[in-house]
Amino acid sequence: MTNEKSKMENNKFLVSNDKTGYHSLLTTDYLPLATHHSPLPTYPLLFALYFLLISACTPPDIYIRLNWQIAQGNYIQAIEQIKANKNRFYPKKNALLYHLDLGLLNHLAGNYKESNQHFEKAKRLADEFYTKSITKEASTFLINDTMRPYYGEDFEIALIYFFKALNYTLLGDEEGALVEARQMNYFFQELETRYGTKNVYKGDPAIRYIMGLIYENAGELNSALIEYKNAIRLYKKNAPRELLESAYMLAKRLGFSDDIQWFRKLGAKGKKRKKSEIIILHLNGPAPKKINHFIEFSFGEGWAYVESVKVSGKERSDIEEARAAARAISAKETFRVAFPQYIQPKFSCAGAEIEVSGTDVQAKTKTISDVSRIAIKNLSDRIARTRAKAIARAWIKYALAKKAEKKVAKKRGLASGWLAGATLRAIGAATETADLRCWGTLPARIDLARIPVKPGEYHLRLYFKDAYGKIISQKVINDIKVKKNKKTFIIVRTLF
Repeated sequence: MTNEKSKMENNKFLVSNDKTGYHSLLTTDYLPLATHHSPLPTYPLLFALYFLLISACTPPDIYIRLNWQIAQGNYIQAIEQIKANKNRFYPKKNALLYHLDLGLLNHLAGNYKESNQHFEKAKRLADEFYTKSITKEASTFLINDTMRPYYGEDFEIALIYFFKALNYTLLGDEEGALVEARQMNYFFQELETRYGTKNVYKGDPAIRYIMGLIYENAGELNSALIEYKNAIRLYKKNAPRELLESAYMLAKRLGFSDDIQWFRKLGAKGKKRKKSEIIILHLNGPAPKKINHFIEFSFGEGWAYVESVKVSGKERSDIEEARAAARAISAKETFRVAFPQYIQPKFSCAGAEIEVSGTDVQAKTKTISDVSRIAIKNLSDRIARTRAKAIARAWIKYALAKKAEKKVAKKRGLASGWLAGATLRAIGAATETADLRCWGTLPARIDLARIPVKPGEYHLRLYFKDAYGKIISQKVINDIKVKKNKKTFIIVRTLF
């Protein structure tokens, strides 16, 4: 990444960092979460479940701290904070998140080699976890999702290849970038095989678009055109104009008449562009995050979900035991279940306008990837399975709590039985919290500006504006070197 310098603006709300040249308006929509405390139960089983409850309810508030550092451009401090709190916030089951967060923060800090080391570890963990999930997921549905390793969402895994390819490009290692681009293609092919014709996540068009730029930058024109075409198909009718023009010009250079006609129909004009470019990738806004979404079900409705989940071994016997206990429970009795749901924390930056020194060029960033929308769609694609498992777990716990209530009542009286059953149901409901883990250092959006320039050295001034066109922050990036027929990539991060 090009070295960045900045000047402090005369605004008491602005902060800056001399190393990064980052200026931002400090804002946050996060509030600290309280830790659950309650008296210890007296029964051994309840005592054990109490600690399960405490474990399940521990808030992942590391991102409150990290976002404060990221907002100021203090990426090194954020990295140190993660490492210092590894045992607390990144236990073994959260190893994937540990490497994802360190991978992205090192990328932002300009530590591209370290970033790729963490992303490579994340990639291997994701492969390992997916292989294990195929063989074990069906037989462990009674265990809350928060207790198993975090496997990562499909779109999160795809972004590993994206950032690794960018890292190699910024290091000047074009071959390394191409390896990641090819591996990304293989990953998307795996998704096609995994999901078939189902309407699920099969790739982010923006990732395809940027990979096309990386291929073109390395002189791999055929591969670049393939990625541009993949991106255009995924964008459908919303393909960015510059993408269409790049695809058109490549098809023309390669002599692919069918592609030329297709791009013309989509609106390409064949306008020539300078081959040397400054590519600004603006990682805009805080990451989408998961919250609990609660729904109440009647006991009768829950049975259908229990029957929809395939299990074997001991869990099959647990279901049989719960089925026997359920006969004494009214079908109208209700229980509450939590499912994960993505929400997008608010942010003000609608985009950036860029001035280029020594030219009359004025460019604007445009959104090429709505990460928040992709996250919501990705989760909704698999929510049916998640919902069936959650309802089945809650249903069985509820039924077994009723059975325990009868057993204790028979030995110690109705009052003790009711207390045991009520306590088990309360703890069961509390431990059925949804799995809220996600890659919390991602942006809400990826915005792009492509600025054609002659080879040379440039300085940029970026004006970050809100939806009404009001400037909310500025950033100066100096000493950007652009080579002949090459693209220079600049990464910018904002949270406001």
